[in-house]
Amino acid sequence: MPNYDYICSKCNHTFEEFLPISQRKKPERKPCPNCSEKKTISQTILTVPGMAIDKNHRVDGDAKGGFRDVMQKIISNPSVKGTRAERYYKNRYGL
Repeated sequence: MPNYDYICSKCNHTFEEFLPISQRKKPERKPCPNCSEKKTISQTILTVPGMAIDKNHRVDGDAKGGFRDVMQKIISNPSVKGTRAERYYKNRYGL
């Protein structure tokens, strides 16, 4: 189950709920836990966490190169170079 962030438009109180996807709108129908105003809660995105596989491969950065560049890197890998996989990738993707 994911965490969802909510904010009150009246008092700007933010809170988090751990809910199944099917119930993600449920807190919007409840009064604000801080000011008790009704119909002021809306779902929001407060932050998006950055992720890194390692120092050289970030999944939250700008993409560099295209599909052909990625395939060239795969083919030049020592574990692929000179194998049937290298021939397959070259023939399959016209590299």
